Amino acid sequence: MEPFRDRITSEDELREWYRQPPELTQRKRVDRLDDHCRAFIEHSPFVPGRDETLRVNGRGCITRDPDVLAACAVKDRAPTAAIGVEVVEAFVHCAKAFRRGGVWDPKAWPDQSRLASAACMLRDHVELGDLPVETVTQVLEDGYAQSMWEPGG
Repeated sequence: MEPFRDRITSEDELREWYRQPPELTQRKRVDRLDDHCRAFIEHSPFVPGRDETLRVNGRGCITRDPDVLAACAVKDRAPTAAIGVEVVEAFVHCAKAFRRGGVWDPKAWPDQSRLASAACMLRDHVELGDLPVETVTQVLEDGYAQSMWEPGG
């Protein structure tokens, strides 16, 4: 028996469920890991304050399973699709690496001023040219404020 009902299994099904995204949205897709992406991944935390790490191996799918969507609801707003993971194996990794690396120790964190901002990464990735990073930052912040709890937001 499949663990997730009502799977989306093709791009055509996804397009039926969600409309064709605008060109700018399509250009945001990351099909390569540039230096900005690598730096972001290298400095991304996992579960704040938790030294142990849960690693899950398995297969992912896109699902519209109503029970899964209801479990993902925030402030009574359920998503229209979710990522399901069929777990094949799971491991709890001990805390030694996180503790050695000072992951949750602010004094050990990298200087954020040396990392590209999300606005800079977006501008460079979608090739917006000389558009000031401050303009992209403002557009992002405006979008967050306007659509935080809206469908698709």
